[in-house]
Amino acid sequence: MKVSIKLFGKPNVKIDGQLIEISLKKSEALLYYIAYEKRVSRDELVGLIWCDVPDATAKKNLRNSLYRLKKDLDFELFDCPNKHMVEMGKSIDIEIDMDGSDSDFLDQYQGRFLEAFVIKEAEGFEKWRLDVENALNQRYLKIAQGKIDQLILDSAFEEALDIAAVMHRIDEYDELSSRQLMTLHYHLGQYKQITEVYNNLKTLLDEEMGIQPDKVTRDHYYSLIYSPKTDEKEQSAYFGRLREAETIERTLHQTAIGQNRQSIIVSGEAGVGKTKLLESCLSRYKSTFKILKATCYPAESGYAYKAWNDIFMQLSGLLEEQRIEIPLFAKQVLTKFFPGFDEWSASQSMENPETINSDYLEKLTMKLFDRLLKKTRLVVYVDDLQWMDPMSLRLLLSLVHHVEGFAFVATVRNEFSETLDDFMGQLYKYDRMLLISLERFSEEESYAFMDYLTDRPLSIDQKKQIYKESEGNAFFIVEGSVAIQQDLIDRRHRFKGILDSRFIGLEAHEVKLISMLSMFFDELDFELLCKLYVTDEDTLLETIQSLKRRYLIKEIEGESSLKIKFTHHKLREHVYNQTPATKKRILHNRIGSLLEESLTGDTKDLLIYQKLIYHYESAGNNVKHLTYYLKYLKAYFDFSHELYPEVSTQIQVVMDRNPEDYFKELELIFERIDEDAATLTLRGQFIHMKARYFIRNGAYEEGMHLVDELIKIASESDDDELLFKAYVQWFYYLIQTEHVMQMPGVIEKLSGLHRSLKNDAVLLRLMGISSLMSGRYEEARVYFSDSIVGFEKLGKSGRYMLNIAAAYNYISEAFRRQNRLEEALTEVERAIELCKLQNIIRGGSIFNTNAGMIAFQMGEEALAKHYFEEALKHFETVDTLWRRSEAEGYLGVILVRNGHEARGRHYLAEAKKHAHIMGTPETIKLIESLEKTLIG
Repeated sequence: MKVSIKLFGKPNVKIDGQLIEISLKKSEALLYYIAYEKRVSRDELVGLIWCDVPDATAKKNLRNSLYRLKKDLDFELFDCPNKHMVEMGKSIDIEIDMDGSDSDFLDQYQGRFLEAFVIKEAEGFEKWRLDVENALNQRYLKIAQGKIDQLILDSAFEEALDIAAVMHRIDEYDELSSRQLMTLHYHLGQYKQITEVYNNLKTLLDEEMGIQPDKVTRDHYYSLIYSPKTDEKEQSAYFGRLREAETIERTLHQTAIGQNRQSIIVSGEAGVGKTKLLESCLSRYKSTFKILKATCYPAESGYAYKAWNDIFMQLSGLLEEQRIEIPLFAKQVLTKFFPGFDEWSASQSMENPETINSDYLEKLTMKLFDRLLKKTRLVVYVDDLQWMDPMSLRLLLSLVHHVEGFAFVATVRNEFSETLDDFMGQLYKYDRMLLISLERFSEEESYAFMDYLTDRPLSIDQKKQIYKESEGNAFFIVEGSVAIQQDLIDRRHRFKGILDSRFIGLEAHEVKLISMLSMFFDELDFELLCKLYVTDEDTLLETIQSLKRRYLIKEIEGESSLKIKFTHHKLREHVYNQTPATKKRILHNRIGSLLEESLTGDTKDLLIYQKLIYHYESAGNNVKHLTYYLKYLKAYFDFSHELYPEVSTQIQVVMDRNPEDYFKELELIFERIDEDAATLTLRGQFIHMKARYFIRNGAYEEGMHLVDELIKIASESDDDELLFKAYVQWFYYLIQTEHVMQMPGVIEKLSGLHRSLKNDAVLLRLMGISSLMSGRYEEARVYFSDSIVGFEKLGKSGRYMLNIAAAYNYISEAFRRQNRLEEALTEVERAIELCKLQNIIRGGSIFNTNAGMIAFQMGEEALAKHYFEEALKHFETVDTLWRRSEAEGYLGVILVRNGHEARGRHYLAEAKKHAHIMGTPETIKLIESLEKTLIG
């Protein structure tokens, strides 16, 4: 007697070829479950089917079901080695389809397990069925693709088509499987079926998700339908990629003559040949385009606008070459965001441009490219676009959409992020993207590529060896071919792996150098290498040349020094991963120490902070990692969340995440370190940063709780400077909440501390604010005047100019509240002039608004209009709404009164919108009162 159990597809049970009907569904379910699992416990069976039934009842049901199954089969199918276990009978000839070989599995499995077999009120069984089906599907996909590739090499397209059809059934949404099906139909000349596959996919995507097939699929479909079949063998610099190369070059040609606005993105896995193909195509157009290149790295993807720094460094030279002059202020802004743009500006004092909004930066950049494109053709080339930070992607998208003649090309790995998907979706939506997807070479193509690469023929065993290791990846085929040509793989060595073989035979000093180089995610400056690798310069240069001859590293031309990097990031990753963890920690720490020596306190330190964060994090040096992470974030928070920041030559820091996300990340780092005096100081800096942020944003309860904690930390460590900062944040909280009566108490605490000259000046300003808000105007002006003297004594090239200008503005406010308007206007004018001298944009917006309000109160509407228009010019460039509603509201009233109804109403509407965003009742009330002056 032979029992056959079919689990794949629609299940059944046969005895000697005769189909057996099982009377109870649950008995049948037990049979299939035990057949698959082989040995199970009775408790497991109860939990699978009767999980919601009382235990005694469930066990009774199990006994009845097993008994009914025995009656249906007319024999005992299972063995019970004890009262708890049930297993398939060992004395019976049982055949189960799932027990076959991989070949049998491919023949029998059709993408469904226990198809259409459903039991009511047995969720456990259904979950098990789905889990098994998913596992079987993954097994099938893993086995099937290799089988299909082999069948295609053997031209067995019909057999390959049967397997591909099952793969497509497993995942109908997988466009890659649809493209494979279409390709196999193409080989069989079945053009009608190609169209059916494509139309079915198109309908499915449209009905289920409201989208259409991606551009790769559409292009593939049309190429199969409309392009003639060719077996032409390619032997050129574009081996195996001639069609893609022709597409790229045709698109570049159309761009050059102004007939194309599509950007070119070449996608594929690492090492498939994206960069080589694109750069080969671009090299033919060096005389046609000025090519601006940027390479993105994963370690830099968290830094806003980082990817554009190299491009703006190249733009600086191009502007000089084309003799294009740009305004001084534009130079300053661009250099703040992109320090590589212009070296001269390091001595130029300017407000830290955190307030400069991204819209204004984009407008400035678009104007710059507009001017350049009138004189020359440009292509921006981005390598590894998947690592470009979100703010850089936003700027790139603006240029693509709004600058006529702008084009960019890029390589991208097929491991897209949500941000990159959105970016590419926008390009696709407006037909601004040509996506070219590179796949691995087939085995046959790989063999042909090896023949093309090598000077002498390789044996079939060598080819198989390389293909097995490379799996058709172009980079690994090249590396394997080079290794064999250099006799690094011979009979004495087992084939350890292509990358291992590339480093066989290196001298100890060469291994030492590449180990050091692998610690850097980008390139290594020769001067830093000399400090890291202690040897004479001639020996070091000889080592570099030796590694260059083996095509392991290459030189990069820098502005002032030699830089070196690996010829491919896969080589760098391999060396880095092979380096022992202890050695990596030591090297990263040494590199961090050397980089610390290069800190100078000038405009470029923030760029070094980014590298220090990377190296110390990689070294597991939590304290140093935390130290420089806090310094980096401080450059942002010191401006964004300080009432009156210092004017600085520091470069721009833009955050593309919510500050609270950074706080959570910092908390995790603090959890990894032991607390001592040094780390307590770091925690104090962190708490100050958080407190300032929460108070600035109106989260007073959280902010004041942190202020209390900060006071405690500062008191325990006898840190009067930190304690001063804590009390200042307390005072800012009182300003924002108008708790005037509590201000003298905080001032008393501040007065009792040991203070620097700077803090003396700050304290005088706070005392002036307390007097001003208490109505003691004469006293307030004295304090503000003394504060100005204090800040002026500090000097430092205008670093405290915004503080000084703010004091003049406060003096103006004291006069205004006394209705001494002419004196008020004189003082605020002094603040405005200081801002003009120092290019302080935020001051220019706020102080001009105040001047306009004073002039309006004086009845000088023409003068008021001038001030408000100046204020709004500044508001267009800054990322703040403070006092913007007032400028728009008053200007709107003036315009309506002078017959410019439409413009005036527009400004009033904007004023109301911005007032409600700010949520300040006084401001909303003011705008409403201004509107009422126009009624009637």
